[in-house]
Amino acid sequence: MTEFENLVRLCRQLGAAPPQDRLMARKLLERAEQISVTRGINKLEALEYLLTLFSQAKEGGSTGDSAPIKE
Repeated sequence: MTEFENLVRLCRQLGAAPPQDRLMARKLLERAEQISVTRGINKLEALEYLLTLFSQAKEGGSTGDSAPIKE
């Protein structure tokens, strides 16, 4: 199973219905790539950060900044 397919499944488990699940997965991957380039972190770290923000927002918590700052 590809990274994209795994994200689609995760988005579906978090409540997104088709075709929104595919759109969300694609946008998550795109944003992770952007963050990895602009913040100097690897794509996996950026994706983990985005998924953390996603789960916090789903639970009604604070979402903080749009990207982690590499120290």
